[in-house]
Amino acid sequence: MYGIYEAIPHPVDPRAQGATGALFGRFQCQYAMVVPPSPLEKPLQATGKPYLFVRLGRPSGERGWSLTGWTLQGEDQGEPWRASFDEPGVLARDDFQDQGYRWLVVRLTEGPQGGRKTIAVNGQVVGQFERTGPPVSVKKEWWVTRSYPIPAGLLKNGRLEIRFSDPGIAIAAVALAAERLPDTD
Repeated sequence: MYGIYEAIPHPVDPRAQGATGALFGRFQCQYAMVVPPSPLEKPLQATGKPYLFVRLGRPSGERGWSLTGWTLQGEDQGEPWRASFDEPGVLARDDFQDQGYRWLVVRLTEGPQGGRKTIAVNGQVVGQFERTGPPVSVKKEWWVTRSYPIPAGLLKNGRLEIRFSDPGIAIAAVALAAERLPDTD
């Protein structure tokens, strides 16, 4: 269902779920829900500079984007995520307007050695993230933020495509930002 179950638990009776979801959509309640800023969105807001934010795993956070290849989705410690395995995960937008964005910022899972993501913007590779963490016995997995510079002239008004290839690694959010955010561990 869309919308309401980001805020309340699913009802036990499927008939109630259908009725509740229909009423929620009919009265456009999703627009009245306040969603607190994500751990990536807070530092973006603090810069005071323009940014374009995609909160993966939440229908309201993906509005306006077309997603393909994201076969898994879930939630970890209150943070929704998506992951691609068999094919690249693609985020695309046809109505993109560049506002001086120079950084691609990604919130994704770090973990034990192994696993990587190659990240391309409009067909050009801008970065690669490789898991380099300690063994599973020390720490299984955690969220990190990484920033990748976008070459000048790569972003143009119109269509924007961000492609994540190579299998695995959950991604919670992606942003285009005018200012670099520090990497977090």
